[in-house]
Amino acid sequence: MTLLAVLELYKLGSIRMQQNDLFGEIDIVRVEGAAPYVPSDEDLTSVGEEQQE
Repeated sequence: MTLLAVLELYKLGSIRMQQNDLFGEIDIVRVEGAAPYVPSDEDLTSVGEEQQE
């Protein structure tokens, strides 16, 4: 999983992140009841185009 994917899931409210210590591990937890992320065809197409550049 890439950093951008994690940030997108956080923005959508699908995951929660917590860091207890400075420079400590970052815990990532799925939010119960959050709708699953299903990328649209447009999302998938744009990812393919970015990789070709």
